[in-house]
Parts: sequence; structure tokens; C-alpha cells
Amino acid sequence: MKMLSMVRCEVDFYNIEGNMGDSYLPFIGFILFLFGMVLTAMGIVGYISLRKNFNIFFDKRDSVDISKEKYEKDKKKDIIMIVVGIVLMVASFIIL
Repeated sequence: MKMLSMVRCEVDFYNIEGNMGDSYLPFIGFILFLFGMVLTAMGIVGYISLRKNFNIFFDKRDSVDISKEKYEKDKKKDIIMIVVGIVLMVASFIIL
């Protein structure tokens, strides 16, 4: 019965001392929040770098022509990363 309650993530809150250390939901929530933060940060940095085209050492010979298709594809990818990151962060709070 205890194994079934662990699989279903149930915790007996009336006997919290007896179940101390058995719950893995806080760890899963933390990992979801961490992945959400990383994905959101990567998406924001990618989106800003597409919009501003930052270069550390700017040289006209090293400039890359971004075609409209590639720009739109990368822009959609970065927006999807931001949305997925925010969804993971919200899901981490729902799990906890």
C-alpha cells in the first residue's frame, strides 16, 4: 500500500513525521522551475540578439546576412522557448 501511495504521490499529512523524506514532489517542482528559468532566459537572449544583432567585435567582413525565412524561423523558435519556459515555471507551482 505504501508503494502505491508513493507512485500516486499521495502523502498522509496526519503522519507527516512518518513520511519524512518520502516525497519527491519538491524535487520535481524545483527541477521544472529551474528548466523553465533556463528556457525562458535562453529564449529572451536569443530574441533580443535577433532584434538587435549584437556583435562583440563588429566587422563588416564578418557580418551575416539573415534571410527573412531564417529570421522568422529563429524568432518563432525563441518565442516558443519563452512560452514553454513560462509554462514549466507555472507547472512547478501547480505541482507543489
